[in-house]
Amino acid sequence: MKERVITKLWKIVNKTGHEVDLNNYSIRVQYYNSTSDSYYFGNSFELEGKVPNNETFVVLNPKSALSCYTNNDARFLTAGDALTFSGTQYVELTYKSTTVDAIGSKFVSNSYGDVSLYRKNTVTQPNATFNIGEWDSYGVNYCQNLGTLSASDVILAGNEIKIYPNPAYDNIFVSGKAESVKSAQVLDFSGKLIYSEQNPFKN
Repeated sequence: MKERVITKLWKIVNKTGHEVDLNNYSIRVQYYNSTSDSYYFGNSFELEGKVPNNETFVVLNPKSALSCYTNNDARFLTAGDALTFSGTQYVELTYKSTTVDAIGSKFVSNSYGDVSLYRKNTVTQPNATFNIGEWDSYGVNYCQNLGTLSASDVILAGNEIKIYPNPAYDNIFVSGKAESVKSAQVLDFSGKLIYSEQNPFKN
């Protein structure tokens, strides 16, 4: 399991090769108590259900008011401690209390507020110790490529349309009943929109 992070939103991708039972996973965030000059963990958010291989899900704070991602798009909604981080805290994904992946460093004030951190496509495994070199940084309201994977062919509408290869360098091939497609977008590896077209297959 690995994830991409937007302030107050987590996208988690199952790249394990098998279905993952989420019931043992949780997200938790660390806070600083200025009175006692100490760090502590807030209440964790316990995940549930199962995620098939190569599928994604999003955990969203419903109060985040992102213009690029709505509450209806998320699989989990929570305004609990785990999704109220501002970028100065350490945040982690745990499995049975063992850290699987992390953003920031423990026991210090971090400086990742007002940014969207996306795991680089070259990183294929989670890392229990945060390394900023594994992440690309974008603006605070950047939501491109959420809920999708870019490392396989795209098959839509019950196999009526197939788009390949994905990722592509020069040519993209489309087979099937594509004339019903109303719009198409091409994204780069980071998820940035580089081209869009209305009724792309009208001819």
